[in-house]
Amino acid sequence: MTTCEASEAAPISLWSNGNATVALGGTALVTLGAYADRATNTVLPRVASDLHGLAWFGAAAAAPMITYVAATAWAGIRVDRRGPASGIVLGAIVFVLAQLVSAISPDMALFTGTRLLSGASEAILDISVTVLVAQLLPEELRAKVFAAFAVAWVAPSVVGPVVAGSLADGVGWRWSFVLTGLLMLPAFAIVAPALRRSITGSSERRADPTARRRVLAAVLASLVLGLLAWVGSTGQLWLLIPALAMLAVTLLRTLPAGTLRAQQGPPAIIAVRAMVAGSFAVGSLFLPLLLVTLRGYSLSHAGVVMTLTAALWALGSWLNARDRIQAFSAATRLRVALILMALGVAGTATFTLAAAPGVIGMVSWSIASLGIGLATPTLSVAMLAAAPVQEQGHYQSGIYIAQATASSVVGALGGALIATGHDTAAGFGVMLLAGAVVALLGAALAGRVSKPLQNP
Repeated sequence: MTTCEASEAAPISLWSNGNATVALGGTALVTLGAYADRATNTVLPRVASDLHGLAWFGAAAAAPMITYVAATAWAGIRVDRRGPASGIVLGAIVFVLAQLVSAISPDMALFTGTRLLSGASEAILDISVTVLVAQLLPEELRAKVFAAFAVAWVAPSVVGPVVAGSLADGVGWRWSFVLTGLLMLPAFAIVAPALRRSITGSSERRADPTARRRVLAAVLASLVLGLLAWVGSTGQLWLLIPALAMLAVTLLRTLPAGTLRAQQGPPAIIAVRAMVAGSFAVGSLFLPLLLVTLRGYSLSHAGVVMTLTAALWALGSWLNARDRIQAFSAATRLRVALILMALGVAGTATFTLAAAPGVIGMVSWSIASLGIGLATPTLSVAMLAAAPVQEQGHYQSGIYIAQATASSVVGALGGALIATGHDTAAGFGVMLLAGAVVALLGAALAGRVSKPLQNP
């Protein structure tokens, strides 16, 4: 056997040809982002109290999501123009700046501003890391990397609150942000060798006349999401319909053409990803409140349920990366995942029935978490295969915008129900069953995700 033939026969590994720097570096950045999110959520009540700004609590919590949508659209265009390396460098700089300024903030107004920067940095890093994986890793390794990304969200879900809380109680909450900013240094050092091998971008994208309009539309979408959050918290239900109509108009300009119609190929992938996010958000956003107010669970017991969410999500991603599972088509895997989600979310509604054992709801939510763990990497890998390389940033930004928007809309609508006194068994039950219906609709559209985009 010749050297060439031996090389061709050798299995492709994450630990050869520089693949490890992409996989480990990307995972390190995802882990750091997850830790920053969990740590901030943990210390935010203490921050608001110490800075005498409890009235700013809601704004500080919502700020990252508002900038995330607009920054994602901009980052997708920028990465297509300049490549993922410059995006990761920029995202890392903004991330460190946000953390360090948070640490020295004298009041909640400035602190809330740093949360806006945090959302922007997360968007830039998400897009850039995904495109880096698309450029430098062969298709057969991508599912494994996305499974690692899912697992990277689990450890911070357990460790992040503990570390941040301990720092806040011991030396003060400001040191939690200092630590998070400093952790970017080793994370960046791991991914840095891969950045030198990345592709710088496409000259064709530099002449895209619609880019500026898409970014402007994304900014407007972010503002509308902020309006929806306000409407939900104040119970001004008469504003929901016009706000949702405004959001639909801005999304037509922001998302790739055909997304709202779930057109076959990348637009359908983005549409189904929004359905996955929206269906799951019903439980992830409101289940702790349901358990505490209706079932009488303690916060620690409700936290166990959310820990199960992270663990089963990671398990689903790990299973999705197995060769036996990968032997099935993306459409088949996605259909099974969404049916699991529908059954799980619907079964979780049994928590609203006083006579139903809590274990039924617990098992059901675990099934839903397993389903989203299978669905998310399936859609990510499908997009990397379907979208043209020179437009990966544009289409990946569409996925992130769609999922963030869907989660925000669910939060606003659910918040409106709660604000108007519908935090009852019937209200929570309606929300969960609606989430199950959305998952079934996604399952019905699963067959549209496999056909690649056809370039004219």
